[in-house]
Amino acid sequence: MEQSLKLYWQGELEHWISKSCYACTSHKTFVPQLASIEHHQAHIHCICAQREAQKGDNPSPDTPDLHHVIGKSQIFPEDIGTFMQKNLDDPAVNMSLLA
Repeated sequence: MEQSLKLYWQGELEHWISKSCYACTSHKTFVPQLASIEHHQAHIHCICAQREAQKGDNPSPDTPDLHHVIGKSQIFPEDIGTFMQKNLDDPAVNMSLLA
């Protein structure tokens, strides 16, 4: 008895969902329009489920310290002139002087 009552209410809910969507149709050829509305709702549901699943997999860091690592290397800037004078015997520095 309980199973049949559950199936009845499930069918009744589906019936009311289609009735509420009927107002969004042109009332002519409403069957394909209802199918389209149901398809769009299912697609929106899938998109929302994917977004919820991705919330835990957020690869971007939340703290600015982890996000801006380039700024930490600029705390101790080095003057390019003194760097080149100290490293005159380095082939990379000599190559940049020739170019």
